[in-house]
Amino acid sequence: MQPSTSKRNIKGTIRRVVSWLAVIGIGVGGWFAYGSEPVQRALGNREQFRVEPPEVRPEYASAVIESVSEYVYPVGESTISSTVVTTVDRETERASVSRTNALTGLSVDGQSVPIVGVLPGVAVPEGTVVPAAASARIVTFDAVFRKGATDADPWTRSPRPPYVGGTELDPYLIPTIDDVIGFELAAIPGRDPRAEGGATGEIEATTMQEVLGPEAGTTSALPEHDLSNVPEDVVDLRRWTTDDGTWALLSPVGHDIAGLDLPDGTRLVFTYGFDADGLLRYLDVEIDPAVAVAGLDHIDESMLSFEWRVTSVSDDAITIDLPANVVDATPSA
Repeated sequence: MQPSTSKRNIKGTIRRVVSWLAVIGIGVGGWFAYGSEPVQRALGNREQFRVEPPEVRPEYASAVIESVSEYVYPVGESTISSTVVTTVDRETERASVSRTNALTGLSVDGQSVPIVGVLPGVAVPEGTVVPAAASARIVTFDAVFRKGATDADPWTRSPRPPYVGGTELDPYLIPTIDDVIGFELAAIPGRDPRAEGGATGEIEATTMQEVLGPEAGTTSALPEHDLSNVPEDVVDLRRWTTDDGTWALLSPVGHDIAGLDLPDGTRLVFTYGFDADGLLRYLDVEIDPAVAVAGLDHIDESMLSFEWRVTSVSDDAITIDLPANVVDATPSA
């Protein structure tokens, strides 16, 4: 009887060891599966898993950001550029924002007419969109100051709700490489146009077809900005081409900066530039003009291009003085 009991004990021990090994194996396998790309994509956690996330976000006392958006409108195919300059002083928790608009082009009788202001002798089609007047405002954590219609008019002051993020004072105003390039986009090689295209930046575009398959469509020849506006501090420049929806999927933070509202499937070229600290210093988007103009059948305006660049990042503060001639805005009903 004793040998049988011993054998049963040995078999029981083996079963327990095998069971524990199975549990451990399932746990380890599950952990690696949880961190895999397909599982994270299914869970919607893609942007929570960065590529080598920095332990400390780069700090700066002040910065100046310039963004230029170009739109096309249906009447006369007017093109208008809108330039926004944002100056941020993080020490005093103030930001100054100025916007100017300019009529940059028209299509008259099928001919493209470059415009700077109003050219003599050009018959501007009736209803051509006229750029809005320049505007300026200063943002603090508890108030917004808006410039009057003329220099003689007082500024108006409106209260702001408690600061909750999403304004010019947001510490994430200038993203890092890990904010805009998740592990999916990092796996798709971007090209450095400075290395491969010389001064003009002309390169063979990198497509998303290896990720999306044939349904991604073919790459059309899209315009690309030259690199004259790239800040000198940019040490890492990468360019991809894809459709608008794929860019939003792979890099939602960068897509949100541009604020695109394009027809489905619009092809575009986007470029990111980073400095040595990993801060995003340059973002450029070129949109397929044929698709943008075609979209005017069902929308009021369509973006043609967008350029965003951090012209200055400094450890020194920038003095932003509050206006002296101020009246409180009348509360809306």
